[in-house]
Amino acid sequence: MAREKVLSPKQVKFIDFYMQGFTQSESAFRAGLGTSKNSAKVYANQLMNKPEYTHVQDEIKRRQMEALENAGVSLETHIKSLKSIRDRALSDKNYSSAVKSEELIGRVSNLYQTQTKTTIEHIHSLDLESTKAKILELQKKLSPYLEGEVVEVKT
Repeated sequence: MAREKVLSPKQVKFIDFYMQGFTQSESAFRAGLGTSKNSAKVYANQLMNKPEYTHVQDEIKRRQMEALENAGVSLETHIKSLKSIRDRALSDKNYSSAVKSEELIGRVSNLYQTQTKTTIEHIHSLDLESTKAKILELQKKLSPYLEGEVVEVKT
């Protein structure tokens, strides 16, 4: 039987900051995970997504559910509240608010699902010219986000 993982002090701090409303990156940085905002962002991503950190993810879910219960919020009461807002907006002929309430009802009910498809091209399958062309394409696409000067790499 696998041993249950224990949260480290920094992981507990990360969760505490995250539950206070800080972003994942800011929570990691404030918890001392990483020496820069960028490295903290990497740590945060790992804690929130990697299977080896399910104990961190589970603790966040547990605390979120506890907070909802303490506030008297459930999916059912939330949807009822949104329906009430929608109905009131309709009776007041405030259609934009009614539509927004209806949209939120759909979101919390998971009626709208976003699907992301990621395609990865393996660089090993590209010849030298195709690799150069791909790098140039990425440089052009990412140039607004790159700092400094883009230099040509000679092979």
